[in-house]
Amino acid sequence: MSNLLTLFTTNMFEGLNLDQLFAWEFKIDELEMAARVPIGMMEESENISDSEYEMLEEATSELNKIFSSIRKDWSRAVEIASLNEMEEQTA
Repeated sequence: MSNLLTLFTTNMFEGLNLDQLFAWEFKIDELEMAARVPIGMMEESENISDSEYEMLEEATSELNKIFSSIRKDWSRAVEIASLNEMEEQTA
């Protein structure tokens, strides 16, 4: 999953305006919830071994890193888009 994290180190929100970015905020939440469902279902299973539980904890940790990176990129993009919008209004 660390390769997946590398995909999100670039700013995937570059060039979007504020309206588009705020729409993405909800999509990020939906993606995160959908990514966590299988892990949650497996954790609730009564037939899970200790090694499987450790793998789930690692997967959860990787998901946390990925979505943390996505949210940081999103926040930076919102700041940039806000500044750009303010510059356009004052020009």
